[in-house]
Amino acid sequence: PANYHKGNALVIGFVGFVREWHGLDKVIHLIEGFDKMDIKLLIVGDGPIRDTLQQQAKDAGLADMFHITGVVKRDEMSQWLNVVDIALQPDVTEYASPLKMLEYMAKGKAIVAPDTPNIRELLQHKENALLFPIDDDKLFLEAIKLLCVDDGLRKKVGINAQNTIQDKQLTWHANADRIVELFKTISER
Repeated sequence: PANYHKGNALVIGFVGFVREWHGLDKVIHLIEGFDKMDIKLLIVGDGPIRDTLQQQAKDAGLADMFHITGVVKRDEMSQWLNVVDIALQPDVTEYASPLKMLEYMAKGKAIVAPDTPNIRELLQHKENALLFPIDDDKLFLEAIKLLCVDDGLRKKVGINAQNTIQDKQLTWHANADRIVELFKTISER
């Protein structure tokens, strides 16, 4: 991210392949409504609506507040996540547990995510994230806005998200240990 300058801005970030159903166009409108706050929207990834989002930001006079990286190398992801303050998971399929959620958590980011059973396996509302009903754009945007204006809540949920990684042993080493134990149990039968 050598060419990206956060400055003192609060950065709202999304990682992944961005599609229309993610609703990031609404986030641009939200940022447009913040008169006195220095906020940027960073998308680390690419997708079919890249040009549409860039044009929308330009039309709203927010081109300098919006940045989309395109595809980045895996070993650069950590550096990009370092500049994010509020991490977005705007939508999720019911059968997935997005890897980006674990990356957000490991980096101690304040997360906004849908209130679905698979997300609640990792996150609790106002504990380690802000959750919203999956099809409620208004509450999605309100959660982002709340984290933008409430420094204490933003820091609290970010720290708690990072602690959840250790508390639930959501690391590659802990997963490997669980697999070894499972194989031991199976081989003893």
